[in-house]
Amino acid sequence: MTLLQPIEDAQWERSREKYLRVSIPEPNIPLLRKTLEWAEEQWELTKQGHASEWNQMIWVKRTGCGTACCIFGKIAFDNGVVDQQLVVTSAGTHVERIDGPEGYILGGQMIRTYAQGQLGLLSVEAAMLSHGSNNIDDLRKIGNWIAERAGEKL
Repeated sequence: MTLLQPIEDAQWERSREKYLRVSIPEPNIPLLRKTLEWAEEQWELTKQGHASEWNQMIWVKRTGCGTACCIFGKIAFDNGVVDQQLVVTSAGTHVERIDGPEGYILGGQMIRTYAQGQLGLLSVEAAMLSHGSNNIDDLRKIGNWIAERAGEKL
């Protein structure tokens, strides 16, 4: 398992974060489900030897055949806040790749922060779900952990 931290250990942090917040975001289960299904479809393509748009190690990257991104980059890209023709870094320069500390979208917000808001995640949930070392099984496990908070399953 390549989770940022074991879910069992993250329970305490999530409880603490929920206690300290005035309002608790409600997980957007339909968007979470849609995004994880996309990652699973892309993973299947990779298993069959085809090119995949999903790369959990990067926020967004233009490739020779399109765009590759992590699940949070996919949310930002699908919602039109990452323009394939105009990828901007925190310094305002044009780049071919949004990655690492330069993971900013138009308007100066970080992709992780944007996707966290769209998905209705607590900080610990966003950190775990967006971690670059997650494989598809990790994403499913974390996704179900998040869905449990809403009383649902993926």
